[in-house]
Amino acid sequence: METLRYLAIEFLDGKRETFTFPAQTQDSGARKLRFADFLQGQFVIVQLDQEIQLFPISAIRSIRVSGFSDAPDGSALPPYAIRGAEQH
Repeated sequence: METLRYLAIEFLDGKRETFTFPAQTQDSGARKLRFADFLQGQFVIVQLDQEIQLFPISAIRSIRVSGFSDAPDGSALPPYAIRGAEQH
C-alpha cells in the first residue's frame, strides 16, 4: 500500500485546508523540477475527484507538505533551504 502524503495550507485569515495525496512521481529528478516550478507559481493547485482548487500564494501564511523523507539529503529542495531542522 502506498504511503499518502499530506498538504496543509494555513491562510492569512486563519482558515486552514488539508489534503492527502499519493506520490506525484517516483523520480527524484522530476520531483526536484516540480518543486522548483511550485516555488515559482502564483497558486497552489489541487486536483480533487470532481474539481480543481486554486489557492493564491498571496493569501497563504504557511504551507506544510510531507513526502520529502524519501530524499533525506534534501535533494528536492533548493540550495538555500535549511536542512536537518527539528521543530520545538
